[in-house]
This record gives sequence, C-alpha cells and structure tokens, in this order.
Amino acid sequence: GYGSGSAPGFWTMAGSGGAAGSAGAIDGAGGPLSVKRATISRNTLGAPGPAGMTNGPVAGIPGAAGVASALRAGGTTRVSATIFDSNEPVSSGRCSGEIEDGGSNIDLPADPGCPGSVEDPELGPLADNGGPTLTRALPPTSSALDRYGCSGLDQRGAVRPANGRCDIGAYELTPPRAAPVAPPKAVSSSAAILSAEVKPSLQPTTVVFDYGPSLAYGSTTAPTTVPAGKTAVKVEAEATGLLPLTTYHFRSRAMTADGTATSPDRVFTTPAGPPPPEPQPVDPSPGAGPGAPPSGPGGPPSGPGPGAPDASAPVITKLRLTRAKFAVAKDPTPRTAVARAAKRVPRGTKISFRVSEAATVRLEVARRAVGKKARANGRTVCKYAKRRPGRSARCDRYVTAGVLTRTASEAGAHSVAFTGRIGAKPLARAAYRLTVIAIDASGNRSRAKRVTFEVVRPGAG
Repeated sequence: GYGSGSAPGFWTMAGSGGAAGSAGAIDGAGGPLSVKRATISRNTLGAPGPAGMTNGPVAGIPGAAGVASALRAGGTTRVSATIFDSNEPVSSGRCSGEIEDGGSNIDLPADPGCPGSVEDPELGPLADNGGPTLTRALPPTSSALDRYGCSGLDQRGAVRPANGRCDIGAYELTPPRAAPVAPPKAVSSSAAILSAEVKPSLQPTTVVFDYGPSLAYGSTTAPTTVPAGKTAVKVEAEATGLLPLTTYHFRSRAMTADGTATSPDRVFTTPAGPPPPEPQPVDPSPGAGPGAPPSGPGGPPSGPGPGAPDASAPVITKLRLTRAKFAVAKDPTPRTAVARAAKRVPRGTKISFRVSEAATVRLEVARRAVGKKARANGRTVCKYAKRRPGRSARCDRYVTAGVLTRTASEAGAHSVAFTGRIGAKPLARAAYRLTVIAIDASGNRSRAKRVTFEVVRPGAG
C-alpha cells in the first residue's frame, strides 16, 4: 500500500512508503500451516508504496517489495495435493521459506521454492462452475485427475472422489450420473415415453435418449435441461416414429462441461397397430330410409362395399436370396427406401419377394447366438446364457442386428440389394436369420416369412 510520514524538528522530512504485501496468495509467516487440495493460480504482488514527499535534506524511503507471489512459509508449512499455476515470477521466488512437500503437488512453471512435479494441469478460466465461489475447472484431459486417495468435498461442495481417486487441487471433475433407464411408459405401436434418473452434479445438465432397432440406435429425443444441483432428477422424453411389433434399444445420456454419463442399454417391444374399425351394419328392411339397399334376390353382392375398411392382411410369398452365404460389400444398404429391381452385387446378396398388395415391408436381420433352454408359462423357451450350456440344454436364440424398411407401392415382385450392411454398419461374420413382414395402410400385418444366411470372409462366399 502507499504511505507517507513526518518527523518533528526544524526540517520537515519525507516519510517512508508503504510496503507491498508479504505474499500474493498465502502468508504463513505467523506460524505452522497446512495447505491441502488447493489451487493457487495467477497471483501477483502489489506494488510497494513510493517515498513520501521530500521537504528537507533527507529523502524518503520507498516501501519494501513483497516476498512471494504464491506462498510464504513461516514455521512448519506442509503442502499436499495442491496446484501452483502461472503465479507472478518474482526475484525471491513464487514460494519462500521452508516448505515440506506432502506429495501429489503440481508446479507450473518450475520454481525451486514451490513443491511439485512440473506438468500442465490445463486449468480452465475462473468461472461459475457451481458452488458458492468461482473456480478453475479441470478438463477431462488434465494430468491432475485421479492422482491420490482422499475423501470429503471440493471447493464447490462436490463429493470426492468422483472416480475412485481424487483430483489434485481445489476442483474435483464430477461428471453427471445417469442411473439405469426405467421401463418405458405409454408404449404404443408408434411412440413410447422413455425415462431415467439423472444427478446433475452442481452444473446444468443436458439429457437425451438414444433409441433404435439395434445398438447403433440412430434416433435421439429432443434435449431436456436439468438445473444445477446435487439431487437426482427424473427426466422423461417421447420416442416417436416407431414401427409396430418391433424391438427397440434405448439408453440415456447426461452431458455437462465435466463430461458425459451414459446409462446401460435396455430394450422394449412395441405392440401391434390398432385393429381396423368394425364395419357398420346396414338395415335392409323396407322403409329404412332413402338409399337403403334392397334385400333378397337382386340385392347387392355380399362382402364389404365401396368405402368399407380393409380387414385383409397382406401376404408375403416367394422369399428368396440369390446367395445364402456371402461377404460384406463396401457400399451401405439404405435403412429405408422404395423397393425396386436391383442389380446383382459382387458381394452381398439380393433379397426378392412378392407381396399381395401395396404395403410397408419390414426386413429384420437377427444374429444367431447360443442360448439356454428354460421353462416359462408352461412352455420351453430359449434364453440368454452367461456361460455356454451343455449340449442337451443348448438352443439357438436370435439377437436383432438391424432393421431395413422398404415401401412396396404396388402388389407384385420386389427386391432389395443387400450388401451385408445395415446402413453403413457391416455385419460381423456369423449366421443370421432374415424375417420379412408386410404392413398395409390399414395396419394389417402379414405372417412372417423367414430365411437364413451366413456372412463369411471375402473370397469364401
């Protein structure tokens, strides 16, 4: 600080200037000191005060300079799990006095008086990262992460450790936590409500749900923002554009500046579409009103007349593959398209079929896996097996690898060039089953037709 002074006598003399602070950040000259889990960064010393005004033959004396920009030790001073970063260089050093290195310290740039290894913790700017005070956050790439054992809270109040071991400094990188998603609600043939519990970890959190017919997902719900806090919050979002009688994978993702948390995958199956409306009976009795159809001989033919609802399901026939064993081609297979004649490809195969009417055709590709026989509801089913079961208990189960959708605009023969990829994602070398179902405009579904194939290495198909 600045100061001035005077002394009695014949001459008025100049006073001494005020001294700068002894230390820029922490002055421990008063006695023993322990510094733990601190971030000491970008500190400077104040300028010493100038000499007082001279009114006589004796010149004033400027104030004394400070001693250390980061830490001044006095007595016993021990420092552990602390970051010294970019403090002002001074001639006496950023740290002064006898300082005991308690371990897990970082010092940048190197200063002989400050304890710690020379490395860049990649501190973020001083900002509101949650909690009562401003902090300098650690990014996911910081070398200060997960370095030592501890417990307690960081400067913001976040629980330490967040990932098994504590981060060096005053900030604990704390990504949000996404609990396993709950079973979906209000599942219809075309939509479902997805939900999950998310703990925002002191920062505003953006939550989305990924969903789709395979682990590639392919669709994402609109984002939901959860305010900063410590308690878990239930988040819901609607998945739309679903197909009836289709198994879907879904998961939640919670995102903050500290990172992203992804929940485990779960599945659900949509129900069949709504049944067509019942035809309205016509009263054929005389006097039933103008336009009533005549009864008896000469009346209209039996069966639904013009405008009656379509209650007949489409029929899939002649499902064939040009190759039942093939290698994956380079080109992707579009997930959705209009069914049409396709050229034969050097790899992959061509799927051909006939449909009895215009319909949307769903082609589900499922990979064969080893399962274990089990009894459920009085019948034998094939379930997931953690270990390979014995021969007598072994069975084949099929896991959905992806779904293709084609629009057959008219009845007749159609084909799909299948390159061995679902979109751009290639199928692994394995045995598969293709299931084809047609759904007409009224929601009527055909019986499923199936055929098996095998994906092999190039040159073996």
